[in-house]
Amino acid sequence: MEDAESLAEQITRLRDEIKELKERRFGLIEEVSKLRAEKRGLVERHKELIAEVKKLREEKNKLYEELGKIKEERKQLGEKMHAIAVQIREMRQQAFPGSEPKISVQALKRRIEELEWRQQTSVLSLEEEKRLVREISRLETLLEKVLEKKKKRREAEMTLTELKAELNSIKLEITDLNARRTRIGEKIGELKRRIANISSTLDELSVKIKGMNERINALNKEIDDLKGEIDARYRELREARQRLREIMEEERRRKVSSVVERKKKLVEEKVKRGERLTLDDLKILYGESEE
Repeated sequence: MEDAESLAEQITRLRDEIKELKERRFGLIEEVSKLRAEKRGLVERHKELIAEVKKLREEKNKLYEELGKIKEERKQLGEKMHAIAVQIREMRQQAFPGSEPKISVQALKRRIEELEWRQQTSVLSLEEEKRLVREISRLETLLEKVLEKKKKRREAEMTLTELKAELNSIKLEITDLNARRTRIGEKIGELKRRIANISSTLDELSVKIKGMNERINALNKEIDDLKGEIDARYRELREARQRLREIMEEERRRKVSSVVERKKKLVEEKVKRGERLTLDDLKILYGESEE
């Protein structure tokens, strides 16, 4: 059977255990608070990096759009350059046919002058003069054709010069577009490297945040477990205190009963001796005495 001393020791032990459990729980709560503050910083950094990656990706997409425009522009310039090249080739074939015999304008003019001089100075038969007139007419027609071809050739040369200049201009434009494409490609490569580096950092942060969440959850469980232990200790403490009060009350009553019994015996002895009883003696004798 439990006695007051063992219960008092139990109460002291329970108080010490409750104090120790509370200190441990408070320490864990402080650790959770620190971890949550650190996690908030990591989460904030994670959000900042996500925003930065989003911004870099938007910048990269804009560069890809610019590359698409450059590609389309190069395609159009290439088609235009091809059309001009075809036009130059056709003009060369028409204006400078390689198989056509070369005819001297000066030689034609001298020949016409000679024939006209002969017509004017020589005595010719009617048949010879007709033949001479036909020859002069043929040579004049030929001269007109040669002069017309020379005119067209000069015009063609001017047009070819203009087309070549336009072709060179297009080539310069394409060269400039190629340079722009290279620069944009380098920028895209740099953006990809930055995005990859930030993504790697984001992965590391995600792992850390996950680890912190697991640690916080484990600590919260431990805190809850400790609260359960503290509550259990408090229940034991209340029960022990109640038992101690009961024992002390029982002890008090026993002591009171002993005193009353002793006083009753003294009264009974007074009765035996025939002594006069007081009001208090009567109360003791009949069990009406207060404690």
